[in-house]
Amino acid sequence: MFEAIIFVLILFVFIATFIFWCYEKKRDLDTQIIGGAFIAYCFISVFAQMYLLPILEITDWDKRISLQMQLTALAVGLTAAIIAFRNYRRKSGSELLADITVKEHENIWYVSEIMMQNCKDKATFIFAIDLITKNNRIRIKTYDKPRVLSALKK
Repeated sequence: MFEAIIFVLILFVFIATFIFWCYEKKRDLDTQIIGGAFIAYCFISVFAQMYLLPILEITDWDKRISLQMQLTALAVGLTAAIIAFRNYRRKSGSELLADITVKEHENIWYVSEIMMQNCKDKATFIFAIDLITKNNRIRIKTYDKPRVLSALKK
């Protein structure tokens, strides 16, 4: 039975590694985290079952299965915590990108166009637009009523 568990765990490692690298271009960071955590879990499980438990002289199947369940719970919990933290960071705050076009007319520089893009999936209210340089803060535009920049829009 011990050999069957090791064989299944090693098979999981090969299948997970194959899937993980076959879809390299299509995966986002969350998929990489989940795939990497699964591969690490499989390697740690194989290491624990093949090398650690014989050294500690744990031969009782109940203790081996208990250790395997604890490793599973640890891997799932850490993966969930990482994804929850990334999701919180993705949702919190605001992220705006701006392209400012500056032109010159008779030796006077002025801002001719401002293009703003909301990179978050929630609306942003714009009350004013400031241009900040090293020593100055220049108010370019002030709105009487706040402008709403919708989610993921320019």
